[in-house]
Amino acid sequence: MTLQTKYFKVLIFFIVLASLKGTCKKDQPPCRGNCVTINISGRIYVKTSNVALANVPVEVSWFRKAYCWGCIVYKVASGETDNDGRFNFNRTIDTTFFRNYFLSVRAPIDTSYLMSPYGLGGQNFHEEDMYDFNLNGLQDLKFGSYLKTYLTIRLHRIFSDSFDYFSVDHSFLNWSSTDYIIRGPQFAKDTTFSVTTPVGIYTRIAWWKTIVAGPSKKQTDSLICTKNGPNVFDLNY
Repeated sequence: MTLQTKYFKVLIFFIVLASLKGTCKKDQPPCRGNCVTINISGRIYVKTSNVALANVPVEVSWFRKAYCWGCIVYKVASGETDNDGRFNFNRTIDTTFFRNYFLSVRAPIDTSYLMSPYGLGGQNFHEEDMYDFNLNGLQDLKFGSYLKTYLTIRLHRIFSDSFDYFSVDHSFLNWSSTDYIIRGPQFAKDTTFSVTTPVGIYTRIAWWKTIVAGPSKKQTDSLICTKNGPNVFDLNY
């Protein structure tokens, strides 16, 4: 690699970095027409216990509807939830912004919680968006989370059958994850692994085995995990 090529790659790196940093946040400009005062309100809480989550930061912002480099995000309001987990903002907006922007309410999810029904390796904040003007569209929002815990799954190889495929999933509500896959008995052994799951609702375990020149068999079981455990599921295969 020539010196010029190295310099070129470094230059491209800093251009990309500058573009990423170019996405900035500003307060929304003063409304000069089509002005409407809207209420943005809601509550953040634990779904299984209805316990309020206080002091959670909440921010309301305008985001561009189309993907772009260096887009400006306009902040409309920000604050924290009160002792009852509630937030409440009254702000004046220019409704013509909806031509190119959408209005978003976001609140981060603490690492001790999972968002229903996702929250595993995905979005780490609650969000509600409004793409077209609706005076009551962002009122009485419900941002519910589940307390997070860990489930240990212990696989015990006790059979001598010959199979093409074996897998284990865990799921809750309408979210599921494939946690373990092997292809062929030569890889079968006692195995232990840990997965993330909510406290206080059913976690479903499902496992599939496709027998060589035979049928595919599926079995399921479930359990309710607690915060401090021990949460252990033993599976013989």
